[in-house]
Amino acid sequence: MSAVNGGGVERCVVQEYIDKPLLIGGFKSHLRLYAVITSTDPLRVYIYDDGVLQLATDKYLTPAADNLVSGQWSVVSQGSIIN
Repeated sequence: MSAVNGGGVERCVVQEYIDKPLLIGGFKSHLRLYAVITSTDPLRVYIYDDGVLQLATDKYLTPAADNLVSGQWSVVSQGSIIN
């Protein structure tokens, strides 16, 4: 997703799906860090001091045909579990 604001500067969100997630005690986690790139030559990146770590409440199961139920899913999102 990207957009160009009124000043002609492109803004975007970068994310990648990880098919073999790092688990913490068998639970999936979500780590969100905030950064801004102000220059690419020379490279200058600022990382915000605070971030967000969220942990799932159910143990992670690798998706397979026998454990997927149509219409049922859960994700860790914005500090709450959505079912």
